[in-house]
Amino acid sequence: MATEAPARVKGCMAHAIDESRGCVGLSEFRAAAQVYGWMPTILKSAGIADAIDREDGRLVRFLNAARLAKKPGLSVEDIELISVFTNNSTVGASKLLHFLNPRVFPIWDSRVAKRYLWPKVVRNTFDQRCRYFEYLNTLWEWSSNRLLIAACAELKRECPGTASLSTIRIMELVLFHAKS
Repeated sequence: MATEAPARVKGCMAHAIDESRGCVGLSEFRAAAQVYGWMPTILKSAGIADAIDREDGRLVRFLNAARLAKKPGLSVEDIELISVFTNNSTVGASKLLHFLNPRVFPIWDSRVAKRYLWPKVVRNTFDQRCRYFEYLNTLWEWSSNRLLIAACAELKRECPGTASLSTIRIMELVLFHAKS
């Protein structure tokens, strides 16, 4: 016999579906679910509805702006806001931003952190908002370096499948696939 969903779950689903209230829409929940389908953990929905109410639509406005952004324009506080929606995980926040706009937001995870920071970096050190903020800004700074632009252009010529990728995405992929 099926049981009725708890009030907390119903409230969370109502927030997901009722976009007219200025709450996170179903597409944002799907994006978060897709991010967590790709990660070795699950998305915990407890507290998401409260967080959305507490932020008074700021999360929705920010995610919509991130989807359309040409440059990141993030603060550590913005990453903190998104992290509330992704199990308080900076890695989850970076992946959600990346799925929304891969040309602007690189993924920050243990593999990239081991190349960007140092080979034996541990999760407590790299899964911090300030680390992602530093990484994001550094990649954007590097993306205006003419030598790096030339190297990325050469890589695009050598690997035709990368032709449509942004310089940010190319640098991210190089860091992800580099040997440690």
